Amino acid sequence: MQSQNIRYMPELDHIRGFAAFMILFYHGLHVFSYQLRFNQPFNFTHWIETDNPLMALLAEAHISLALFMVLSGFLLAYGSTGKDIKYRTFLYNRVLRIYPLMMLFLVAGICAFPKQFDFQSFIQTIVMMGNINGRLDIWPFTAMFWAIAVEFQFYLLFPLLMLLLNRNGMKIILALLVLMLLLRFIGVMHGASPRDMSYWTLLGRADQFLLGMLAGNALASGKQIKHPIYLVFGLLGFIFLAFWFNHRGGWPVDEVWRIFIPLVEAIICVSFILGYCAVVKWLPTRLCQVFKSLGMLSFSVYLWHYVVISTIQKGQWWLVITNDPYYDALMTTILLVLPASLMLSTLTWHAIEKPFLGMRRRYIAAS
Repeated sequence: MQSQNIRYMPELDHIRGFAAFMILFYHGLHVFSYQLRFNQPFNFTHWIETDNPLMALLAEAHISLALFMVLSGFLLAYGSTGKDIKYRTFLYNRVLRIYPLMMLFLVAGICAFPKQFDFQSFIQTIVMMGNINGRLDIWPFTAMFWAIAVEFQFYLLFPLLMLLLNRNGMKIILALLVLMLLLRFIGVMHGASPRDMSYWTLLGRADQFLLGMLAGNALASGKQIKHPIYLVFGLLGFIFLAFWFNHRGGWPVDEVWRIFIPLVEAIICVSFILGYCAVVKWLPTRLCQVFKSLGMLSFSVYLWHYVVISTIQKGQWWLVITNDPYYDALMTTILLVLPASLMLSTLTWHAIEKPFLGMRRRYIAAS
């Protein structure tokens, strides 16, 4: 749904859709292939290792989460460059975007498993601290809440960051990027997990929001930064990073170099976004409409897909077609998880998301 505050860019909806469905395939591949290989629920042991670059991209598609973070910074900064933001109205809009659907899943989880309810954990979750220990963890309903929490933490800071960017230019963002890296390094030196700090927290994800803001600000300022070659760099960057990541041990690895990964992912994502924005005009109109629709459903898909995967696993409804656990996992994802997630997401889009999004207000102050 188009915003009153930012000129609509359908190509960003396309990218949001790509990110959501990459995460869907990532979780489907891991959960079902692990079940088929070891006849037990997924855990982080026996991580998929492959010499196939495309399979490595799926096995490490957690890196596409960075696309969501970069897109948030990019889009919000693009619409706010050179403008004043009404903080309360901005947060009101963000609450309307996030909370209705999130609360549906949270209440459903509490009703399904009331014995897991804890008031302190409930408060921690609804104040968007669901990415740290102590949150209300009601599997699978709250499985994806951690990323929503990180995103909302960024929303709380965005108007201030945008004020600094408007007044001081790109140097303030570059300084903050250096600061984030130094803080992660100090954390590791004092015993913090480089993986967990870089993956689950705002300190780790800040690079992606900040670099997205920098790119959105540059584009809104009239700089000609879109070019098709960036799409090539972005795609190759995703494939190379995933392949390299996989051969270093994949997501579970917890080494110091993980503190650099958020920044590397951010650079790749910015390149992909700017390249895609340059080539989208050459895509067929009908294909663009399909991508736009997928992007529209992306938030619902993000919250629904793990619920669907977990339900299929509990029911033992996975497909065994080729007797290859990886291909059967992908076939189960394509033939069962994908259509079920799309149908459920279409329902929650029309019943929950769309009505509340229609209540948003203008948060850009009149000049």
